[in-house]
Amino acid sequence: GLVVPKDVSIIGYDGMALGGLRSIGLTTIAQPLASMGEDAAALLFQRINDPGRLPVHIELEPSLVIRNSTGAYLG
Repeated sequence: GLVVPKDVSIIGYDGMALGGLRSIGLTTIAQPLASMGEDAAALLFQRINDPGRLPVHIELEPSLVIRNSTGAYLG
């Protein structure tokens, strides 16, 4: 069988709380949830106050949380 992270690396995508458990140690891409909520609330209030306001595009930077499920490329 394959051994993590020696033979294969595994990455989750949502910053799962379980990823931080010592027995799992899953590397994840964590989303900036607090910023997402703050921005969503601000946009909602702006839309309520100005229903004709044009939609906006917001990009938020995720972060890579490196734990035990990834290793260096040995290829």
